[in-house]
Amino acid sequence: MSENKRWSGPGQVKYIVLEAALGVTNCDKKETFTLKQLEEKVLEKHPTFNKHTVGYQLRAGCPNHKHYHRHAKVNRFYWEVNKGVYRLYDPAKDKDKHF
Repeated sequence: MSENKRWSGPGQVKYIVLEAALGVTNCDKKETFTLKQLEEKVLEKHPTFNKHTVGYQLRAGCPNHKHYHRHAKVNRFYWEVNKGVYRLYDPAKDKDKHF
């Protein structure tokens, strides 16, 4: 697939990445994952998906990521636990910690 080609498959990009995160963690908000694990999970189901989009969506949905401010700030799906290590966003635990 071309690096510049837009996703034209079924489903919205942000929800494809979220579905992969839910699969990697078994929906457990305490389980952590890396970008690489997320990319691999997305590509298992959608082999033509641009893996660089996974990282973009991860940052766009992670309110405590240093680049979150560059995005629309409407999605809170993930939480950066340590550099490069994430978990699912937990509104009860993370509600007052976002930018």
